[in-house]
Amino acid sequence: MDYSHVILFVAYTHSNFLCFYLLGKTYFYAELPSGEKLFHRIQKAFPIQFGRDVLADQRLLNKPGAVDWRNCTQDKETETKMAKRFQKEFRKYDFNAL
Repeated sequence: MDYSHVILFVAYTHSNFLCFYLLGKTYFYAELPSGEKLFHRIQKAFPIQFGRDVLADQRLLNKPGAVDWRNCTQDKETETKMAKRFQKEFRKYDFNAL
């Protein structure tokens, strides 16, 4: 896929500019393991699979099969266990459960 029209800018953590610039706007945002934060202000058509394509690339996760979510499915039992673990781990953040 050609993403030459997508330009990612570095978001500096010590600046409030990003908060004001992106308020109420559509954007793509990614945090890298290095701590860098990247963003792209979406103004026209934006490839919905962009994030998945980039992360699955051989230079990052090297998981080319993960580009298509249908290649990442689990059996029902595994999905149920994962969902229960997620619910347990994030219960303290669920304001509906308080």
